Amino acid sequence: MPKLSSNGVNLGTITPFTKDNKVDTEGIRKNLTFYLNSGLNSIEPCSTTGEGSLLSIEEYEKVVRTTVEFVNARVPVMAGAPGASPDAIIRMVKFAKDLGVDGSYLSTPAYTKPTQQGLLAHFSKILSSVDSPIVIYNAVHRSGIDMSAEVVQKLSEEFSNFVGFKEPSLARVMKIKGLVGDQLQLISEDWLFYPGLALGCVGVQSIVASIFPKMMIDIYQSYLKGDLKKSRDLQIRLYPLMEMLGIGAGGRETSPTPIKAAMNMLGLSAGDPRLPLLPATAETTYELKTEISKILPTMKVEIS
Repeated sequence: MPKLSSNGVNLGTITPFTKDNKVDTEGIRKNLTFYLNSGLNSIEPCSTTGEGSLLSIEEYEKVVRTTVEFVNARVPVMAGAPGASPDAIIRMVKFAKDLGVDGSYLSTPAYTKPTQQGLLAHFSKILSSVDSPIVIYNAVHRSGIDMSAEVVQKLSEEFSNFVGFKEPSLARVMKIKGLVGDQLQLISEDWLFYPGLALGCVGVQSIVASIFPKMMIDIYQSYLKGDLKKSRDLQIRLYPLMEMLGIGAGGRETSPTPIKAAMNMLGLSAGDPRLPLLPATAETTYELKTEISKILPTMKVEIS
């Protein structure tokens, strides 16, 4: 089993659906072929981008099992464990471990809007009940709550299986870094990748890497090699697309709607998102095609 690390580019994979809204297992394998040939650090099925909360338990098992078996320990697989109930999340994390994943990816609980003490109690219960490595996403735009640096610090000090934290605010990254140092891996979002690295983030949990994994990896590798201009220029070049694809930087439609549209037009397997999400509008599709064609004029990725 590969060592769990969030260094570099980590991809939250979409869940492809067939025209009759079934999980497309062949599509999963097709996409994974592209990603594994690109050199991504880890694969994360059934996260927010993967519409994990819209899958039945049978579909969740199908997606995770297909991913684990196809990846075959070449890179870590971190499965999303969606939900707001800590007891349900604990069952999901244990279920995913039984399916062979290397760890689980959790988000701040949606809809319930707990206090900071409630968040501390929520994640403490989960972390104390499982032995899987856990990454937590401060999903402010999804949950409507903002997890404080102090809560992150307390969890990091108490639970060794709390191994990573995805934070969408650079100011919060700096504060957490000052509190926990290198004890916890900090992970950024696409539009904060380059500046996040400068502030001590070890990598990114990416949406753009669904279609341009090598460019995202190049941002990271160039930074490590000290070619800051190249790393910065790539970040700036991809930023308009990052903005279209992500909810945190002003995208018109909620992820994964735009990235699924982009993947469909580039020959990857995606299908439509599930209700209550809708397929991308004609306006969004046009804007995506216009921006992508500036980077990839052929509008076709090489799968193998």
